[in-house]
Amino acid sequence: MKVDFSRTLKALDGSDLTEDGSDVILGQVCIGALMGVMNEEHADGQAKFSRYLLAERLFKGGVVEVTAEEISLLKERIGQGYSPAVVGPAYRLLEGQETA
Repeated sequence: MKVDFSRTLKALDGSDLTEDGSDVILGQVCIGALMGVMNEEHADGQAKFSRYLLAERLFKGGVVEVTAEEISLLKERIGQGYSPAVVGPAYRLLEGQETA
């Protein structure tokens, strides 16, 4: 599935979601989730390296081909590390939906 990781997340009112005056970009959220240290007690080195490689691909931005497994991983990690204000619009974009 191709996902545009340069998209800005949308707030409930449809406006661009911002933090500290900057747009919140899907790719930045995904990279933050992949590189974060939440729930690391059971992650082995290979799992961490795989997340690093995915983050490296997403860092380039734009449209990236990702597998269903990678989408699932991104959703899991975003769900663990972010508030509903970020989780909702990020999940929509990862699932190929436009904002409500």
